[in-house]
Amino acid sequence: MLKIFGERNTGVTVLKALIRQNSETVLAPEAGDFLENRAALLQTTRAIASAGLTEASAYDLQEKVEDGLYSGATGGESCAHRVTDFKTVEAFEGGVVFTVRNPASWAWSMFNTLQRRKADLPPKFIDFLLTDWKTAARDGLGEVYLPPLALYERKVARYMAFSKKLKAEGIAFKTLPFEMLVTNQRKGFRRVFPLLTNPSEKLTPVREATRPIPESHKGPAQKYFQAYYENEVWKDEMGAGYDFVRHQFSKELASHFKFEF
Repeated sequence: MLKIFGERNTGVTVLKALIRQNSETVLAPEAGDFLENRAALLQTTRAIASAGLTEASAYDLQEKVEDGLYSGATGGESCAHRVTDFKTVEAFEGGVVFTVRNPASWAWSMFNTLQRRKADLPPKFIDFLLTDWKTAARDGLGEVYLPPLALYERKVARYMAFSKKLKAEGIAFKTLPFEMLVTNQRKGFRRVFPLLTNPSEKLTPVREATRPIPESHKGPAQKYFQAYYENEVWKDEMGAGYDFVRHQFSKELASHFKFEF
């Protein structure tokens, strides 16, 4: 079974859908996947929100429930967002994919995502970057408080260390940049092609959006995201925040993962 690890907003959901649509690959089932579960959870929290709970409170409730679903999960059943500090690699003999994303783009996307969900989110991006946030239990970090970039550094640093363990044991793995996947699904699929079972030569792309798009955009969601990331619109939106991330993020990790600043 193939296992995918990636921080939030790095393309994990799209990649899973792409693999399932275009191959016979069995993806390692996460503990949280056993929701008819997940659909029921979302319906429940939305129902609570519509009954008078704020969206932020509904989001906090959903986070606690999801943490509970992953309680005690190990190896391949761990959350895709979990830090990869596993002592052994036997559970991952089917291969591993790590999804990564430019840290500035990732931080900006998290800020915009959480604006809709967290009532205590600072209104300014720089303040968001400087705020310590409690990590989720399913992250496997012991629910510590970290600013966003420090969290992301910990995740990708562990990917780097864990990939060395995989390589030493002869277990196949690939690192997939989010930017490659979202701008050219075919190219992203070809990157992980060697790890797949009976992959299709003729790709059926994922067309449904997994993130909100502006109401003003009338075309396919796939085209919107392709143009948004190809033209690096997010960089212009960030303003001074881009240089802040560029200077703060680990140079070693940026070089290893070929993050371009």
